Amino acid sequence: MKKKITTIIIAIVCIVVAALVLTQFVFKTETSHIKDVDSNTFEKAYNLLRNTDLPVTQISFDVGFSNVSYFIRSFKEKYKVTPKELRLRADDSFNV
Repeated sequence: MKKKITTIIIAIVCIVVAALVLTQFVFKTETSHIKDVDSNTFEKAYNLLRNTDLPVTQISFDVGFSNVSYFIRSFKEKYKVTPKELRLRADDSFNV
């Protein structure tokens, strides 16, 4: 007897697989996928701020933020300086 595969069964299988993938990611990297994405996003923003003259607004959009204020607050939370303050430092004494 053949069983009919429904969209509900497929959806449940996809959810289970996604949960297993995320669990393995956390186990292997010892971090959450969200923190890893944030880390990569802010690293890219940091490099753009240090190495280009692009406006902060453009950089925030380029790294995936749709709200510039949220980008600035999040950046300051991570690096303890705003993007503008980072750019104003004349020397390279501030590192990631």
